[in-house]
Amino acid sequence: EYVGVPPRWAVNGARAAIDAGAALVVTNHPHVIQGMELYKGRPIVYSPGNFILDQMWGVEVRSGCALDVTFRGRDVARLRFHGVEIEEFHRPRPMTAGEQANLMDRFWANSDRLAARDRGE
Repeated sequence: EYVGVPPRWAVNGARAAIDAGAALVVTNHPHVIQGMELYKGRPIVYSPGNFILDQMWGVEVRSGCALDVTFRGRDVARLRFHGVEIEEFHRPRPMTAGEQANLMDRFWANSDRLAARDRGE
């Protein structure tokens, strides 16, 4: 929990789901956003963060993404992220453009950290 890069066992499990035929994998539970990767041309979103949670102690746990996925047959044709900020312990609201930009900066930084770890950096 609360780490920006998924553990190797979670990555292995998500990739195994793609190997077994999944078109898209979305993991959950760390309470923070973790980024994404394309594996064999298929997206894996590692924890889009929180949508409703009763922890208000940091921006990392008060925010997350709602995913908008469009399929063409079995293939993902479009994947969009809509940032949400949790207010008053239970009320998600759409983020402003600036808030979403900051959220996505963290999301892509975590994606880069995952890729660097895979390269052995």
